[in-house]
Order: sequence, then structure tokens, then C-alpha cells
Amino acid sequence: MRTAVLALVGAAAASAQMLQNWVPGICGAGSLTPTVGVGCGVLGSDLKMYAPPEASQYKIKPIIQNMPCMPQCYIPGHETDPECQYCVYVNTLYPDQPFKVPKNVFVTEWTGSSTCFEHTSMESWDNLAQQTGHTSSHSGWFSWHSTTTLNFMNRYFKDMASLSMLVQRYIYSSIVLFPQQQLDPDFETYISILPTEFNSSTQAAFFEFINNYGTHYIDSAFMGGSAVLTSFFESCLLSTMSGQWVYKESGGSFFGIFNHDHKHGSGFNKTSCLYYENSNSSVNLYGGNGAKWGDFNWTHPVSPNFTKDWADTLYSDQIPAVFNLQPLPLIFPAQYSKQAVALNTSIQAYFDVIGAKNDAIAKSMGPRQNPKPSWCKDPNPPAAYYDSVSGDNPNCSNSTESLAVAADPPPLPKCPNMLAELEVRRRQAEEVALALELGIAPPTFK
Repeated sequence: MRTAVLALVGAAAASAQMLQNWVPGICGAGSLTPTVGVGCGVLGSDLKMYAPPEASQYKIKPIIQNMPCMPQCYIPGHETDPECQYCVYVNTLYPDQPFKVPKNVFVTEWTGSSTCFEHTSMESWDNLAQQTGHTSSHSGWFSWHSTTTLNFMNRYFKDMASLSMLVQRYIYSSIVLFPQQQLDPDFETYISILPTEFNSSTQAAFFEFINNYGTHYIDSAFMGGSAVLTSFFESCLLSTMSGQWVYKESGGSFFGIFNHDHKHGSGFNKTSCLYYENSNSSVNLYGGNGAKWGDFNWTHPVSPNFTKDWADTLYSDQIPAVFNLQPLPLIFPAQYSKQAVALNTSIQAYFDVIGAKNDAIAKSMGPRQNPKPSWCKDPNPPAAYYDSVSGDNPNCSNSTESLAVAADPPPLPKCPNMLAELEVRRRQAEEVALALELGIAPPTFK
């Protein structure tokens, strides 16, 4: 790690304005994203779907203590000093907005596509539980709120609906913790008083710890924001048409509501009336000032130029768009190995309790008994159905051509394997940390 060295700063440098803001994406005091970022504790599953909508999965208390570089490293003009390398982050898109970087964090600009798309279908309750129950890594989890899960359960069991999600990601940088970290003092104090065994008499103490700090912590992330289409659709569309058809039609809903003028929307900017009349779609924004806008939908679409205006607010107010989780017991110091083993057992017990609550709610809503729509009989619904539905609706098309699945649908720019990309950056961080520890010039990466 960087060696702390006291240094005198010249009078001219001392009078310069020191950078004030930490880079978005680190957890703790002074961060622009103090409760959502690398070093934060999180619950490693969608555990609070039964709680009030304002309940958060993200823990306010940090796990890692951020360590600043030497003061002069944060004074303009010193960014290229050997001891200050990696202490300041500047994105080439926003050269006039530099950020301070702690010496225990490795930040690099994301030079891939600035936007990319991911599609996920939730066809059943079991499918949803699998998607939202990740406990090691997740690429879309920050768009999952308690209300989404509960809403899915209601729609799936009561309305015979499935769910299609299309996520457009805006990514600016990657942020990775260096291998050796100093724990937040309050966190380490809490560890020291945990019981050394998990049993019925100590369960309350461990569950209280989990409610304070979570079950995992974020050790690396791609920072930015997301526009998320949530489209509930009649489940029978999957068997009557196909999953590929649903993907294309939900893409039409996305671009029709959110980004209809976007160049990537060509071929996806019209939804068939079959899908339009048998689905309910909305778009929500995460990161920047997105939260204040609420839901966008067919009756409340995005206005022209809005996308750029929102994207411009993302740079200084980002969320982890893709991130990797590590179990909290892995970061416990060696002298607390018994507490680590006990916590690991308590985490599984905690998940079991929440899983039982989820299953109980699901069973209280099932089984699915709603009748299927009249057209849900064969792969080719009668053409008369299309002629009688929304013939004058500008948001959808009656043409039977729109019902056919193109052999080669216009491709949306898909996201690369972002978790693999994070692993590359983690290895780079290890190289930099080793060089700094040895007192040699650290490598640079494009």
C-alpha cells in the first residue's frame, strides 16, 4: 500500500484550492454516495420484500475505512507526482470535474460502450427467487426494490403475469478495493463483541449485526446509472408466441416510453397491439436525479432531450450499476475466526427465515387460477383479434407483420461480461498495490 510520507508543500501549492469530493462509489463519510458503494455492507438477497417500500437493502454503516492520500495529492497540479498516482480520478468526458480517490481504492475509467443493454425474463415465482437471491455477485440488483418483488408475486399469482426487464446501463468507471484493507473502527469493535457460537440463545445478537451491517460487502463495482423497463405481460404470450418475441416487444415498449428517438431504437420502436393490450410497462431511472421522476409509461413518456439531461446528472451522483459481493466473514481479522464461522452460520439461518416468509406469502396468493385469454389456444391467434384491438392507437401496430419474429432482429448493444471485466480490474489493482508496497513505479493501464 502507499506509504504515508509527511511532505512540505510550496507556498503556491498551499494556496491552491484542494479537491473536496471523493470519487462517486466509495462508502462512508465525505462520499457523494455515502450509503451505496464499494466498502458498504449489503443484504445479499432481496430480503425485505415484505417490509415498507422505504426499507433499504443497503446498510448505512461502512465496513472499510477510507484512507486519504497525502494532502498535496489533492491539490491541482500534483496529480502526476509519483506518490500521487491514482489519487485523483478524471473522466475524459468531464475533464473539469476531478475527484479525490482514497489510497486504498483503485479507480479506472470505463472505456467500453457508454451504454449497453441486458434483458431478463421472470417466468415464474421460482425463477424470480433465483434471480433476486444472488449472494456473490449481481448485475441488476440495485434496480430490485421490495415493491418490485411483492408486485411480481401479486401479478404472477393473481393476474397470470410474467415479467420482462430490459436494462440500459450508463457506465463511467470501475472502482475496486485494494487487497489489504483497514476495517472501519466501529465495525471492528462490533466484531469483537460478537458471540463465538451461533445457537438459539445468540441468534438475536447475530441477526442484529446483520440488520446493522448486512451479510456481504461490495468489493468492486462499475459505477453509473440504469434505466430499467419493468414489463408485466400475460404469461400465455410465452407459449403462444415465444420468448424472443416477448424480448422484441418489450424492447418496443422501452423505446416507445423512454428513448424513442435513440439510434438503438430502430426496429424496436413499435409494439404490437397484442403485447400492448396484454402488458403493463413502466421505466424507472436509477442514479443521478432519476428518483425524482417516478414512473414513465405509455401515458407519461419521456420528453425529447430528457435522456441527455438525466445522463448529465449521473456523473456526480452514481450508483453501482454492476458489482461484486464478498461475504462479511471473509474480511474478519484472524483473531476473530470463531466469530466469522458463527456469523457464516447465522447468515444461512437468516436467509432461511426470510425464505420461509417469502414462501408463505407466495402460497397465500396461489395457486394460479385465473382463466386464460381467448387467444391463448394456438401459436397463431386469429387475425380478427388484431383487427379489433387498438386500431387507431399510435403506440402499437395491428399489422400481422409485427407479430412475426424476425430471423435477425435488430441487435441492441449488449453488455459484455461485466463481472469478468471487474475481475480484470481486480488483478490490475493487485499489481498496483504490490508496486506501491515495494516502492517502485506502479503500472499504468489503458
